[in-house]
Amino acid sequence: MDYLFTFVISLFEWIALLTFPVVFLGYPYRIYIKPILFLSIIMSVVSLLLRFTPLSTVFVIAVQILLLLCLVKWLYKVNSLETIVISSMGYGFYSFIQLLITEVVKSISTVNYFKILFSFSDLPFLLRTITFLFVMAISYLVNYPPPTLRLEAGASSDLCVFAER
Repeated sequence: MDYLFTFVISLFEWIALLTFPVVFLGYPYRIYIKPILFLSIIMSVVSLLLRFTPLSTVFVIAVQILLLLCLVKWLYKVNSLETIVISSMGYGFYSFIQLLITEVVKSISTVNYFKILFSFSDLPFLLRTITFLFVMAISYLVNYPPPTLRLEAGASSDLCVFAER
């Protein structure tokens, strides 16, 4: 059961990690939904399988990044520079947000970093879930900005109306 829960959390993490750069860079998100889901499933399975190996965490992350680069190039059908930007931006931003949340948890408690990130309690799952929700919220805000005020043609200069996208 723990592996299923880990797989589901990992799937959500990869979706957030791959959604943010696509949305932030202004790519049409609807076109990339299927590749994001397919790539997230592949990366979650690989991540779960790598947990069963005796490899160090650094090596596991390196394998994931290299595989991510190859799969983004293949599934997104973008050039090499865009592949590097999308992969590094997604992985980097997600890691940055996760470290910020970890720092907040550490500053308000006496728990050290390694216990927060690598323990077998519910704390890492909670951290991963909060990070996923935070990154997806940022992606949503970037993709769907609030309506802007604009002057309606023929309206008086002091009357502004909300404009839909």
